This record gives sequence, C-alpha cells and structure tokens, in this order.
Amino acid sequence: MPIIRPIMEWNLGSNVSDVLSLGPRTSAKLLRLGVQSVAHLLAAKPHLLSVRMADARITWKMVACWQRETRLRVDLPELNAGAARILAMAEFSSPTKIARSSPTELVTALERLDEEQREWAGWAPSRIPDFGEVSRWIAIAQDKIGHHAA
Repeated sequence: MPIIRPIMEWNLGSNVSDVLSLGPRTSAKLLRLGVQSVAHLLAAKPHLLSVRMADARITWKMVACWQRETRLRVDLPELNAGAARILAMAEFSSPTKIARSSPTELVTALERLDEEQREWAGWAPSRIPDFGEVSRWIAIAQDKIGHHAA
C-alpha cells in the first residue's frame, strides 16, 4: 500500500522559515529584519535584503531564489520541497513557465546547474531528475493552470 503524505498548503501569511526550511540563524536574521511571512519575503528587494542580512553567504541571487521557491511552494502545493528548490535554482518561478515547458527543456535547464547548486537544492550533485519526474512536475503545473482557466 502506498504511503500517503499530506499536502502542506502554504499561503502569503505562512512563516517563510517553515516554507523554505531555513535554519535557526537565517530565520532569526530574517525575523530581526521584519521578514516573517511569505508576503514579507516576496515584497523584499533581493539586493537590499541580502545587504541587510550582513552574511556573505546570502547573496541577492540566493534571496531571489528563495522568492522563486516560495512562489512555487505557495502556487503548487503538490510539488515537493526538493522539486520547488531545484526549479527555483533553474529560475522557474511560476506554474505557467513550468506548464509550458517540455520534459526535455526542463531537464536541460536542470543540467545547466552546477554541482554546488544541485547540492544546495538538496539533490545529489551528480543526480538530475529524470524525464518521468519532471513530467510529473509539468503535469502538476498544467493541472494548476487548467483550474485557473476554468
């Protein structure tokens, strides 16, 4: 019998540290800067927030990636956290962009990520999601787009 995992539905009021599974130090820094909810993170300017965090590891590109990942987690709750993170690393930020991609285009975009980016996204550095996996992600996004069109 398959394991059924509950789908966590995030929204603009959700705690950004929970949505992104951030560690305690990063979470504390964001909280001190007034960034507690998803809405706060999405409203932030990546360059400004990265400077205000005063942490050389947190660049504006990382903040922008957090924003893309957060949008995907809110818009596509059926997408697992690892999928949202690696898609965000490859600069996918909307169900529409994913839904309009072919499996080949998606895999090619993921192959362009370097090993460090894949590892940060929680994937084994040498592992790229296969066509079946990305096809499921595309189907999730297409389903979402279809519901909005109806």
